[in-house]
Amino acid sequence: MKTNLRKFIILFALTMTTTLAFAAEQKPAPKKVLNIQQWSSKNGAQVYFVRAKQLPMVDIKIVFHAGSARDGDKFGLASITNSLLNQSTGKLSADDIADQLDSVGAQYYASVDRDAAEVSLRSLSDKKYLQPALKTFAAIVSDPTFPNKAFYREQKLAVATIKQKQQSPVYIANNAFFKALYGDHPYSHPVLGTIKTVNDLSSKDVKRFYKKYYVAANAIIAIVGDVSVSDAHSIAEQITANLSKGREAPALSKAKSVDDSITKKIQFPSTQTTILIGQLGINRQSPNYFPLYVGNYILGGGMLVSRLFEHVREQQGLVYGIYSFFNPLPALGPFQIQLQTRNNKAKDALQITNQVVDSFIADGPDNPELTAAKQNIVGGFPLQFASNSSIADKLLNLGFYHLPLDYYDTFSDKVSAVTMMQVQQAFKQQIDPNKMITIMVGDFSHDKAELDKQKKV
Repeated sequence: MKTNLRKFIILFALTMTTTLAFAAEQKPAPKKVLNIQQWSSKNGAQVYFVRAKQLPMVDIKIVFHAGSARDGDKFGLASITNSLLNQSTGKLSADDIADQLDSVGAQYYASVDRDAAEVSLRSLSDKKYLQPALKTFAAIVSDPTFPNKAFYREQKLAVATIKQKQQSPVYIANNAFFKALYGDHPYSHPVLGTIKTVNDLSSKDVKRFYKKYYVAANAIIAIVGDVSVSDAHSIAEQITANLSKGREAPALSKAKSVDDSITKKIQFPSTQTTILIGQLGINRQSPNYFPLYVGNYILGGGMLVSRLFEHVREQQGLVYGIYSFFNPLPALGPFQIQLQTRNNKAKDALQITNQVVDSFIADGPDNPELTAAKQNIVGGFPLQFASNSSIADKLLNLGFYHLPLDYYDTFSDKVSAVTMMQVQQAFKQQIDPNKMITIMVGDFSHDKAELDKQKKV
């Protein structure tokens, strides 16, 4: 009897083991967030497509590896090249371009950051509106002429924009932070350039830059809207047909961390002080990406529910707002904390902020914080796909940052899997409190007045 029972127990255990193993193997794949289709155009552009039937519209976005990091020593060249694309083509003037897009209700947009140059088109998906819009858009992208008159006009506008932005303490602080963090790396200079470097540019510089970087092999296209797959293929070919094939821009060298802490005060006539604190961070391929993403939500990315907001704003009342973020640029982007406070409270705000960061690095989050952060991130994730334009941005991220097609399908599971230990270890590995860069822009005349007062005593 005992022998039979023993055999039964063994047989049951083996059966359950086999069943559980089979179940594990048959675990359903993550639910698709987006039904993404991807291919390459005939001349080498990467194309990502999602069909969205909710509205009779289509968003088309193209990014080129042609951001300000490709400026060389001609700071501002990427920005002014991008701004000139719609000023003239082989057959169309700037007024013609504007009139043709306006006549079919289409919208054109262009922008540049440190890594990428973007051009985009939004149009009704009905072919009687879409086809004329595409024809104009394709001419803007593949046949700009960069006439001298338009160049000089944009050059003056760029200089005026820089002068205007130099009245912003946030702009001044951000430029100083990137210069201190990146030194001689291509990320270090302002995206818009400087007044001197922009004034030194020529239309020949723009033409050379366009010819080198605005090529199909250096392009990623996102198409989202109420069009079929075959229509999307046709759209991609129409846009890229007259682009040179060219080559993809070489990868930038990775930035290197500074050896010591840096603190810089910049005098500015304002009633409050802008403070930026940070150091070198990560790229999208970092093995610590998700622990740092979740951990930063707790530290300062969660805004009103973050530790920094609770300690520096709610408990001490020292700042108007405070937040932190990792910007995962390909050549290693920054980790940064931003805050603004009254001039006479800058020292206190900085001290409390550093204390909160040091404590978080040393001890990590607690379980309620981690649970709430993961729930908020996962719960808010669908909102990132609320429009055709936002979906197109997500598709561009896949191509630009070399992410797998199922990246968004697995995102929530990866967030949910993050542990307290992983967050603590990731922050200890990534953030060194002894190598922080601190930039302060504000009116520090009260420091001098206090010093003079002490001397008299």
